[in-house]
Amino acid sequence: MVGKVGTSVLCCGRWVACATMVVVGRSNGCCHGLRKGHLGSWGRFRRGCLTARWLILWFALNVYACSPPSQNDDQDPRAPYPPSPVIQSIRWHFESLTRRAQGSDLWPVTWASDDSLYTSWGDGGGFGGTDRSGRVSLGFARIRGAPTDFTGTNVWGGKNSEHTATFGGKCAGMLSVEGTLYAWINLQDGTPPDCALAWSPDLGETWRRSSWRFPGEIFCPEAFLNFGKDYAGARDEYVYSYGETWGNSKEVGLVRVPKGRIMDQAAYEYFVGLDSMGKPAWTSDARERGRVFVDPDGRDFNMSPTVVYNSGIKRYILTVSVGGPGGLGVFDAPEPWGPWTTVAYYKDWGGFGAAGEGLLYSFPSKWISPDGCVMWCVFSATGELDSFNLLRCELRLREASQRQPRALALQAEENSESGAKRRR
Repeated sequence: MVGKVGTSVLCCGRWVACATMVVVGRSNGCCHGLRKGHLGSWGRFRRGCLTARWLILWFALNVYACSPPSQNDDQDPRAPYPPSPVIQSIRWHFESLTRRAQGSDLWPVTWASDDSLYTSWGDGGGFGGTDRSGRVSLGFARIRGAPTDFTGTNVWGGKNSEHTATFGGKCAGMLSVEGTLYAWINLQDGTPPDCALAWSPDLGETWRRSSWRFPGEIFCPEAFLNFGKDYAGARDEYVYSYGETWGNSKEVGLVRVPKGRIMDQAAYEYFVGLDSMGKPAWTSDARERGRVFVDPDGRDFNMSPTVVYNSGIKRYILTVSVGGPGGLGVFDAPEPWGPWTTVAYYKDWGGFGAAGEGLLYSFPSKWISPDGCVMWCVFSATGELDSFNLLRCELRLREASQRQPRALALQAEENSESGAKRRR
């Protein structure tokens, strides 16, 4: 396709002005599409009297302008998994960084039935508050609008909240299923702390906690796997959660439960490993569980990764802190249990450094573009990033011809591992 002088083409989620006539295509796996005026025929193009020399020059210049450069130059070589067979690189738009709710951290996010995002924070006043003003141990908020123009409202706890908080703790994972919000709560009731399930049938106005607990010394689910709006587009009839044993944040386990029995602890099953046919095996005994993700170089701070399904590229995206605020790992997989591959692995992401702790990094499914190539990251950390932070990024995909051999090789390697090797 060809773009006209003075028009724009949609390139990697942004409009790019055409200084000359330009050829636009799916170059180097980058997500391109032509919008606004174009020339309809090659014959008309030839009549533009461009010589072969000028053709080569403007083609090279414009393809370069439309293809974002790789942002993997600053990756740490100690990434625990091989490169992604689907995602070639990720580009972060740090100029888009937005900060709200200074003094409040964590911010797990889910997309609810009313088309709003719901989130949770700890140790602060939430939106409109500070570290001291409106401070609560645990609060829940609602976010409406686009990532470039949103409004955050404290629903339960925090400054000028609609409803008063009635218990404390910390939340690292939220999910909306059939109109009900769910949250995993670290009770902060000892060392190690136990975890409980909380739920709200009225979009955050009131919350209840389960009487049963997951003991921290064995396994605590902390982060839900999120799909689309109110769990639309889920892979099956189960709800999946990721978690860890207190004090061992380098190994992550997976638990599932039928979505109609989320409040029934006896219905939870733990991932053991893959059987001889490459199918996942499950057990009701937490002590027999296996591992779905391991990072030997991960930090010694107990926080589960966050995971979301990117339907545009049909990949599960996992993020995890690997140190300070600048320690970030981004991984992808074809299934909730893997096999995981590396999209990006940083020790000084954004120049945020290693001092302090990186907390949660997540991609709300509502703010992922339909083609999966544009995402927005919500994150928080200690220090200057102790707030609700929002940042835009773009994925650059590999050519389709490169993906299949890599994916098949990784799947074969994963299937060759026995379930016994994946157990603790």
